[in-house]
Amino acid sequence: MFRLFIDESYQHDHYYVAGVLLDEEQSEALESRLDELGENLRIRNGWETSPEFHGHALMNGLDDWKDLHGKFGASISIYQKVMHAVRNSGARVYLEGVDVARLNARYKYPDSPHEVALRHTLERVNEYCVLQGEKCKVIADMVPQQEDFNEAIQGFTRVATPGFLGQKLHAIDGDIEFVDSRHSRGVQSADMCVYILRRHREETGASASAQKAARRLVKSLGDAVVHQRKWLP
Repeated sequence: MFRLFIDESYQHDHYYVAGVLLDEEQSEALESRLDELGENLRIRNGWETSPEFHGHALMNGLDDWKDLHGKFGASISIYQKVMHAVRNSGARVYLEGVDVARLNARYKYPDSPHEVALRHTLERVNEYCVLQGEKCKVIADMVPQQEDFNEAIQGFTRVATPGFLGQKLHAIDGDIEFVDSRHSRGVQSADMCVYILRRHREETGASASAQKAARRLVKSLGDAVVHQRKWLP
């Protein structure tokens, strides 16, 4: 069975969800690599605990990464190591986004952009898993509306998802498992992927150095990124 780790990244005008798809062996390999990297960082910096890999916090010197505040080069180096770990594990990375303003303008009662991006991500992953003849367990960071998401996803295993290309999510196994991201290296990897992929696509007003860093980190993911799209309703 495949495991799909998902997380989201957004600003006012756009919302993205990324999924990192791995088989059991790949998942264990990625977790091991990130555990080793986290432990090395803990020892080197004299931290009490291994850090949580979180894109926004790492790049802004927050939370577990406050000791790196202002040390842009060090943050980029760590970020790149995580991207290499994702790529070298054999993961498949999916990115789906939605233009929030257009979504709200098109529909009188639109679904939440999170649900829309999540649904589109699951559709793409479902297509691949069906071809492989495998089921997929979905693991995500905890969110306030998680019960609503599970109810919707369960419905889509019985009837098709909305839209003219709707499909039944036959390969999605059971409810989404919502976990504390601090305890899931897989969810952390999805967070790191979605944050930098969104920044690369959307942060056109960022400084030249920030844009260069985003390009470098996305390049580090390489062909692990098998699908990326922003829906313009």
